[in-house]
Amino acid sequence: MGITSPHLGAEPQFTPYTPITNPVKETTSIVVERSHDVSIDRLAIHRFCKVITPTKTEHWLQAAPVALQKLDLRDRLSFLLLLSSLSYRYWGDPKWAVQYRGKYYDGSWGMIASLWRAMECNVDILNASYQANMGLPTAEEMFAGTTVIPRFMDRLQIIHEVGRVLVTRFGGTFTNAIVESEFDAITLLQLVTEEFPSFRDTAVLAGNTIFFYKKAQLLIADVSQTLESLGLPALRNVHLLTACADYKLPWILNKLGVLRYSDHLTSTINEGRLIRAGSREELEIRANTVWAVEYIRDGISTTFPETTAAQVNNYLWLLSQTKTRLDSPYHLTDTTFY
Repeated sequence: MGITSPHLGAEPQFTPYTPITNPVKETTSIVVERSHDVSIDRLAIHRFCKVITPTKTEHWLQAAPVALQKLDLRDRLSFLLLLSSLSYRYWGDPKWAVQYRGKYYDGSWGMIASLWRAMECNVDILNASYQANMGLPTAEEMFAGTTVIPRFMDRLQIIHEVGRVLVTRFGGTFTNAIVESEFDAITLLQLVTEEFPSFRDTAVLAGNTIFFYKKAQLLIADVSQTLESLGLPALRNVHLLTACADYKLPWILNKLGVLRYSDHLTSTINEGRLIRAGSREELEIRANTVWAVEYIRDGISTTFPETTAAQVNNYLWLLSQTKTRLDSPYHLTDTTFY
């Protein structure tokens, strides 16, 4: 007979066990096994694991040029959703940058600064209904910088999508999505990628669907860190998130000697030639990035047993912010996923 609880009701006699897995880790292994132009140097990983201290590194958002902690929890989570949805394709010639309080910021810092600047000008960008109906002039003013931001119209359409989904599916607030996921990272990953089309970061190789979910995983890792920073429990199963395969992580891993590229791929990157989204070369770069971080996490597990791939990702991304004129360029793929 099932146990009856005044809060939970009668418990079932038997609950089938369903292992919780992340499709990113499962499917990218297929690409790694079949890679021709990218490989992982285990000796370089061993050397790197001797110097990495990911648990002592600040979270990347703590280095942002604005005080996100001034937002209450609901608004901060809404900000993270909007930011993550727009976090892609910052490179270009000339490079887009925005001015905020006398300084210029590009990349992710530029996006954060542009959104914050809009809020300081009383643009209601965290309101889902406003997002769903944002006009072209408002978006142009919000992203105004040294040049037109790459894929501007895509970004405006994504803002509309985020607002529309929040209004029609989650009662106008991202907090409801987190509650619906029961504060589980993988359930939230599934929910976000199912409901928000711009987060469905997948590709196909030899008939196999490969999942990357860069923006969605970054969002969920940031949500969990935000909850923790406020003294709340982190999301369950956040340790199952993988690295967020973009263009900065493979760049720093290649600089460290962890990722090795063929001569052909090295020439393509160094000459600034575009690598087509969904091509074998692009999938190899991203999939090997995911697994290089997994191997790094495994390599430091004896010293830092609680370290997650998301923390290693954070460490590497902050490391990638330091770049010199002598460094090789990033690989260039024109996509809305990273």
